[in-house]
Amino acid sequence: MVSGFNDALFAAAAIGEHDRVLDIGCGSGQTTRLAARLAAHGSVVGVDISRPLIERARASTDSERIVYELGDAQSHPFPPAAYDVAISRGGVMFFADHAAAFTHIGGALRPGGRLVFICPQPPEPDGEEARTLGLLGSLTGQPEHSQVELRRAMGSLSEPARVHEVLGEAGFGKVTVTPVVGSTVWGRDAADAVDFLVSRAGTGDSVPASTRAAMEDVLRPYETGRGVVMRAGVWVGSRRYARRGACGSFPQPRPFPAVTFCGSAAWGLRPRPRSSNAGGAERVRQHIQPVRRLRTRPKGVPGVWGLPQFREGAGRGKRRRPPAPWSAPPRRLMK
Repeated sequence: MVSGFNDALFAAAAIGEHDRVLDIGCGSGQTTRLAARLAAHGSVVGVDISRPLIERARASTDSERIVYELGDAQSHPFPPAAYDVAISRGGVMFFADHAAAFTHIGGALRPGGRLVFICPQPPEPDGEEARTLGLLGSLTGQPEHSQVELRRAMGSLSEPARVHEVLGEAGFGKVTVTPVVGSTVWGRDAADAVDFLVSRAGTGDSVPASTRAAMEDVLRPYETGRGVVMRAGVWVGSRRYARRGACGSFPQPRPFPAVTFCGSAAWGLRPRPRSSNAGGAERVRQHIQPVRRLRTRPKGVPGVWGLPQFREGAGRGKRRRPPAPWSAPPRRLMK
């Protein structure tokens, strides 16, 4: 139904070829398979609460890099820090407690991982989608309170301020909410759209043939060459997970990389130091030599462009002699 917003979803997700992707509310697996194409050397896990949809998704997928799991994303036992990206195309509005659900999903993301989802904007009272859904609800005999409850759930994240609030509580930072207006496809034709709507409502064969015919009459004006198409607006929300890791501690900074360049004993490359994780940063820091400042450069500019000064005050003050010619014996450049 919201496949017309796939481009906006995946553009915001920026899935890399080695990423591990989690698809929340994957349904029959369309977005899961699209994500697997982008993560060509990664893996994708799709989660949905509907058993028929999960079975349909498994039947239409033969890739070993795609796994479908039956479960509720609010409480499903995801492995901690196991995913780089989490996506959802209309599967996050129905959470009972949004802050708790997003906190749980955030625990499945590595520190700095991304969450991108699509949720509907507030419907226009006279919009074609709201008007059509109201007519279809009255035709199927759906109680008014059920229609109100459905609209409330669909609009639970329709305000950007609410999105910022719940994701801030869940530990996500750098929140971006982008409005996108596009088209929703309800089916290949009016009859197919009615089948989709009654299956989603769970009424199935209980809808009389006369009611189905009336529903088709309501949808027939929206038939196009692409199917039954209606205009709609959504929010594309994207953000990074910034809170504590699964072990309860903030992620520690990585040690300095082993930068190699001309050493002090001779002109040439120093070997990369062998170091374990414990004390590795200090060993690498001792290994790095200050960069010589050339006479031809302004005061305070490193002699090798793009490399930082690793000693406080290096490159300032008294000028040092230039290095000896290549033919001269090597000598210490700096103490």
